[in-house]
Amino acid sequence: MLKISLSETYECAAEDAFGILIDISNYPRWQPGVAQARLASSGTLRPGAQIKEVRSMLGRQAEAVLTVTEYAYPRLMAFDVTAGAVKARFAVTLKPVWGGTQLLLEGEVHPAGLAQKFEPLFVRALLGQLRGALRGLERAVKALPKSAA
Repeated sequence: MLKISLSETYECAAEDAFGILIDISNYPRWQPGVAQARLASSGTLRPGAQIKEVRSMLGRQAEAVLTVTEYAYPRLMAFDVTAGAVKARFAVTLKPVWGGTQLLLEGEVHPAGLAQKFEPLFVRALLGQLRGALRGLERAVKALPKSAA
């Protein structure tokens, strides 16, 4: 099992950063490796809702299913992830700090199959995508209209 904890601070309100996080159709614009993303269940984001992504990693495309386990606008979204044989659990927490919003991404990943066989490569690729997503979120925040950021 791999434990992950990454943090970043953004110069915006928590509502603005969370708004980007829950705009699923725009995931490919700011998350490296995501080719497509959509809400697969009816209704809105809530515990039990499912997001389907088509993601590239290590030269392969795979579908990932994210099942929302906790949702509290604008401060928390947690989800379980299944991508082939890989299982993961992540929580994204936002909290106001002086000058903006701190995002904390915490999770645990259980590599299996090829991801387990080539675990050092998988871990490097996964961390690269997660760090890239935090940088992509920063670019998305900076692109918000000035009245929103």
